Amino acid sequence: MTTFNGIAISESRLLNHNIIVTAILILCLALLIFLLCHTIKRYKKFNEKKGKIRNTFVANFIVIGILFCLIIVFGVFSVLPSWTDYIKKDYVIYIGDFSVNDSNTKYGSHILLNDGTTLTGAADFDAEDTNGHVVYSKRSKITLGGQK
Repeated sequence: MTTFNGIAISESRLLNHNIIVTAILILCLALLIFLLCHTIKRYKKFNEKKGKIRNTFVANFIVIGILFCLIIVFGVFSVLPSWTDYIKKDYVIYIGDFSVNDSNTKYGSHILLNDGTTLTGAADFDAEDTNGHVVYSKRSKITLGGQK
């Protein structure tokens, strides 16, 4: 446990999130490289056969293009912001009223701030807690800790 402006926080949830999204990104990149190599290898082998095989390659390259775009979007909007929060220790302290939704919901525990921000995780807060200090990561919106 560390502190941020005098409030005890745990960065492990943010670090775990970063490791998981990075692993997903690496797996997607490996899939992309495999599909690309496999398609190019098949294209060279069957280059003399036109028609149906060529249509298959077009479909494969469309899938590869879509996967490439998804990897870029996932990297820019999930991986980079969460690692930036962790490396720069870019955390926000919210002081005021909020509501805590416990883990029996579809999306797990989360905190709803009065300004409309939804934070992942509830840290040490219970459903009865409605006021206090909440520390969360600025870009990835993950609750790191708080004080009642």
